[in-house]
Amino acid sequence: MHGGINPAIPIFSPEHEQIQYLNNSNQKLNKRQKQQQFWSLWGDPKIYENLNLGRPPFKVDTTERFTRANAYDMVMRAHEAATLGFHPALHNGKIMTVFSSDTYMNDYSLGAVTLVRLSVPSKFAVQNQIPQTVPEEIYTTPYTENQQIQAEIEDEQDDEIEETLPPEATYNFLPQTPLLSISVIQLESEYYTRENEPLSAEQADEEEFQRMERIKKIVLNKFN
Repeated sequence: MHGGINPAIPIFSPEHEQIQYLNNSNQKLNKRQKQQQFWSLWGDPKIYENLNLGRPPFKVDTTERFTRANAYDMVMRAHEAATLGFHPALHNGKIMTVFSSDTYMNDYSLGAVTLVRLSVPSKFAVQNQIPQTVPEEIYTTPYTENQQIQAEIEDEQDDEIEETLPPEATYNFLPQTPLLSISVIQLESEYYTRENEPLSAEQADEEEFQRMERIKKIVLNKFN
């Protein structure tokens, strides 16, 4: 996702949320669509919401609703420049900002990228995970009165399970789902790592002027 989420419009939300919104809304469809586009481009996750701001923030309720409606565990977004290349996850860890540019508007910052990997759970993690399915039929025998015989039968069945399942699943009854790991890697461009000659006063003024012109252009395009 690039920008934000519109808290006023359901996005493939549960049926009761759709009906509730449609019953309380008199807006025309094209106006709602424009509002949706505006939020998608300019919205940022914050701790509060303000529909009247030029860059409208949305809060945790909106993120929770969006992830629930779309069956997402987490949302990765860009759009916000960050000095360290990323903003820590907000809204109960369900939305995170990663910004790859380190030369945005000539302001110094570290760019960052996200690496998403699938890894097999460790033996310790599998050993301490609650079994998904307990094969009760394996442990149902007619010898429950004799504890020693019962223990021997269970040991033999455990050996059979270990021989049947792959190594990463021997401490559980079902092979485990691979773990999803996310790493944020900071970048630093050659522009900032090489030695640069100091700018003259005229050059510094010109760079600042060009920077302000770019900001002015972005603001004008935003509201036109």
